[in-house]
Amino acid sequence: MSTAPRLIFLHVPRTSGTTLHAIMARQYPREAIHDAELFLPDDVERFRSLPEEARARIRVLKGHMAFGLHGSMPGPSRYLTMVRDPIDRLVSYYYYVRRRPQAALHEYVKGVDLATFVRDGAARDHTDNSYVRFYSGEPFVEMGTIDEVLLEKAKANLANHFAVVGQQRHFDETILMLKDEFGWKTPYYQSENVTAGRPKVQDIDDGTRKVLDDHTRYDREIFDFCLKLYQHKLNAMPDGFEREVRLFKQKNRVVQKAYPRIKRLRRKR
Repeated sequence: MSTAPRLIFLHVPRTSGTTLHAIMARQYPREAIHDAELFLPDDVERFRSLPEEARARIRVLKGHMAFGLHGSMPGPSRYLTMVRDPIDRLVSYYYYVRRRPQAALHEYVKGVDLATFVRDGAARDHTDNSYVRFYSGEPFVEMGTIDEVLLEKAKANLANHFAVVGQQRHFDETILMLKDEFGWKTPYYQSENVTAGRPKVQDIDDGTRKVLDDHTRYDREIFDFCLKLYQHKLNAMPDGFEREVRLFKQKNRVVQKAYPRIKRLRRKR
C-alpha cells in the first residue's frame, strides 16, 4: 500500500469545483478516485462504515464535504480547496439553484428573491458564513451562531491541513500550483458548470447587499485569510512560474477552442 499522503478536495459549491474535478479526473487512475457527496451526516456515516481496506484503496477523495474526513482515512492526508469572493459565491449559488430543475430547492427558490433565500436560511449551510462552516468542520450549527471560536478553528484547519488554498479569480495560477505540488500533467481545461445570466455583485440593490453582508461577515475574514495563504504559496513558487502561467494561458486558449471536438470524440469511444 502506498505511503504517499491521500489527497482530499474539499469542494465548497460555486467555487469552480466542477472544472477542478474534471482536471483531477485526468490526473489519477479512475480506481484511485472516490467521488462522493459527503456533506450530510448520513452520507458521512456510510463512508466511515466502509471497510478499512476499501478506504485504504482511495488515493483521491473529492466532493462536497466539511473538514474532518481525513480522520477516517488510513495514513496521512492533504487537503486542497478553492475559494471566491463570498458575496459573489452567494449570488452564483442562488441563480444556479434557480436555473437547475433537479436542485433540491429549485421550486422554493423560483418563488423567492435572493435576499429572502439567504435570510430565511432554507440552505443555511450553503448561505450563512459557509466557509466557516465547511472549514471548521461544523456545517450544521444554527443560523446566527457562527462566532470567533469557529472562525479561528476554520483558520487553524486551513493553515495546518491544506496543501493548496486556491483562488477562483486566479484559477490558472492555482492549478499550476497544484501541478507543482502533486506532480500533475499539464492541466489544460475547459470551464464547466458556469452560471450564465446572473447579475454582477455591483448591480445588486442596497437592501439585498445588506442581507448578503450580514450573512458573510465571518466568511469575508476567511476569504482574506485564504488570500494570504494563496499569496504565501505564490511567493514560494520557483523562478519562472510567472512565465509558466503566461505560456499556459496561451496554450489553454487553443485547447478551449478545440474542446468541443475533443469532447465529441471522447463520447464516441
